[in-house]
Amino acid sequence: MKEFVRASRIQLQMEATGAELVEIPAEVYERVAAQCKKHDRVRASAE
Repeated sequence: MKEFVRASRIQLQMEATGAELVEIPAEVYERVAAQCKKHDRVRASAE
């Protein structure tokens, strides 16, 4: 949850600049999602 809040804060700060934002390609976040499914859930429980 801490990382989600941090990422949200960064997103809002970037949007406030008015600059064009670079979106992450779909292939990248699909690969990350697949990696998370394989991740050791015991280790992730600490987050």
